[in-house]
Amino acid sequence: MKFNNISNFIRKNFFIIAIGISALVLLVFLSENFRDDRSAIKNGDDLEVRLESFLTNLQGVGECDVIVFTETDSVSSFSATVSEYISGIAVICEGGGDINVKTMIVDVLTRLFGISGSRISINAKG
Repeated sequence: MKFNNISNFIRKNFFIIAIGISALVLLVFLSENFRDDRSAIKNGDDLEVRLESFLTNLQGVGECDVIVFTETDSVSSFSATVSEYISGIAVICEGGGDINVKTMIVDVLTRLFGISGSRISINAKG
């Protein structure tokens, strides 16, 4: 009797159950594949050069030097995928002594890479 009730419930609500299961599978897939992707380094060799060029164009920054610190992390237990993630960024720039410039740079870098502002150091060039 209980089996018939469950069977009838599944038949009547098959579409809703299928959508729910699909949504769960999609959610698990997305959370696994996009874990910290904003901070994953795709081409680390020229990242510092690209950041220097980008930050130099911000108002008040002036000429700057950038160092990106990375950590290696195993991404998936199902494969041997290893990625580097940004663990910190140091910026030395002409405008680094101005609190407004520091705030702007930290804001840009935290949004670009999804890292905490406490992992970013901004100092004046001197």
